[in-house]
This record gives sequence, structure tokens and C-alpha cells, in this order.
Amino acid sequence: MDVKGRAKRKFFTPMLVTFAVLAVMVANVSAGDIYYIDNCTILNVTGATYYLTTDIIDSSATTCMNITAENVTLDCQGHTIDGKDAP
Repeated sequence: MDVKGRAKRKFFTPMLVTFAVLAVMVANVSAGDIYYIDNCTILNVTGATYYLTTDIIDSSATTCMNITAENVTLDCQGHTIDGKDAP
């Protein structure tokens, strides 16, 4: 192998390894379960993202969204969570 070929290999091999490691890190950060919900519920899966798919109107639940896990995302997507008004 000539000098140019060795120089290219010395440069590209570490760069390739770096990109591979970064790809694995990004995959691990963005990994997580996805749930679509349409009513009051317990959000109990660590790292999960929950998407509200409809408005929750006049809910009689004392606690509508009970988040019991870590690193949970609740995306209401512009929907409303509304309880019953007290008499």
C-alpha cells in the first residue's frame, strides 16, 4: 500500500468509528415507546412519549394524567384536558 493509501486509511477509519458511535448514541437517546391516548390514564412507562389524540372534556377523574415514571413526555397536540366544574 502506498503512502497516500495509508494516510487515507488513518484518517477515515477513526472518523468512521466516530460516526458509528454517534449513531448508536442518537438511537439510544431517541428510543422509547410511543402511546396514543384518548382518556385519563396513568403514564407509567419510563422514557415513553404519550400523544393525546382528542380533547378530554368534563372528566370526572380526580387525577386525569398521573405520571408515575421518569422521563415521560405528554404531547397534548393542541388538545384540551378539562374537568367538571365544581358546583
